[in-house]
Amino acid sequence: MPEELVALFAYVPVCGIGPLAGLAILLLARGRPWVRAHAWQGLLLAALAGLVVVLLWLLDFALELSGLPTPGLATVVLQLAVAAAYLALSLRCMAHAYRRRDAALPLIGARARRWTASRGASGEEDALRRTRP
Repeated sequence: MPEELVALFAYVPVCGIGPLAGLAILLLARGRPWVRAHAWQGLLLAALAGLVVVLLWLLDFALELSGLPTPGLATVVLQLAVAAAYLALSLRCMAHAYRRRDAALPLIGARARRWTASRGASGEEDALRRTRP
């Protein structure tokens, strides 16, 4: 399968397919640092979005348990905003991965590069920045 399609699947924001595909890519694509970098970045992006949504929910729940007024609707709106940002970033990364353009996100991309060992046997300078020859 072409590397562009494999990298694209790491970002699919539907029903957990992206994180599952990212895990499968990490397990199966050992000698492909560019694809592995996208898998790590997709996993980190999904984990960050999920963590923020859960933390907002826990904050709202803790305020309600303590008897303090809760933001209620504001929490839901913030959670929807996080979900929309996750969707937009996933679509951006999918498009950039498919076109082999720079797909590195701030902070997350640097971590993905570090975990990928971007200077491998292939001599690639930066796994997420490789462009079409």
